[in-house]
Amino acid sequence: MNHKGKFIVLAACIVLTITLFMGCVTQAQAHLHKGIAYSDQGEFNKAIEEFTRAIELDPELGEAYNNRGLAYRHKGEYDKAIADYNEAIELDPEYAKAYSNRGLAYYDKGEYDKAIADCNKAIELDPELAEPYSLLGNAYYDKGDFDKAIHNFDKAIELDPKSARAYLGRGLVYMEKGDLDRAIADFDKAIELANMWEIELALAYFDRGFAYILKDETTKAVNDLEKFIELSNNPGSGIFHFFLVDEMKEAVQETLDELRA
Repeated sequence: MNHKGKFIVLAACIVLTITLFMGCVTQAQAHLHKGIAYSDQGEFNKAIEEFTRAIELDPELGEAYNNRGLAYRHKGEYDKAIADYNEAIELDPEYAKAYSNRGLAYYDKGEYDKAIADCNKAIELDPELAEPYSLLGNAYYDKGDFDKAIHNFDKAIELDPKSARAYLGRGLVYMEKGDLDRAIADFDKAIELANMWEIELALAYFDRGFAYILKDETTKAVNDLEKFIELSNNPGSGIFHFFLVDEMKEAVQETLDELRA
């Protein structure tokens, strides 16, 4: 074979390799988007299957790791979620959303200092990202620093006025401070904004129900707590896999029995 022939064969091999590689990337993206669609519907097991397939086809697709981490987190599998966020960050050390999401998983595990560190890193990388501010609000609330909590929730809502999580968190702080009207207004907004599969929807009914109890509005309290029980019995609801759901249901049922007596 002459030099010209060898060059043609080599060029053909390169084109074939690129074509095959691009085909894998395209398929990986397709599985990624299918996984996101399943997650949006609350079908997290199917979502995980699609994200896993995307990763098999393109092991450097950080978005697939990040989204699979989100699905694991919704299932309450926090260590698996953190492992996926670690992979996403290793692939892209400036992946702000992966830091924020890992912070959320750490928060769910009660590791507040790690959550705060990840939130601050996410904000450093992307100051316009609302989620880490919301998570900082939750962390400071749990630490008893209500002023810092409200400041961060305010910032989260400023950046993302449709954040059910931020309204829910700020409502909890207001309730803790005894400002029940503001708390209920924030719970109203969280219920308006949350999707069916989001844990925030059930928690907003739970918290608003107890706010109504504190205001001696029994009928409204019963309606909200019954709605929480309904959501907690629905496998499609985000609350279904929440690690405290059984204890919360028991407390709600006892409260309902007392209110109806």
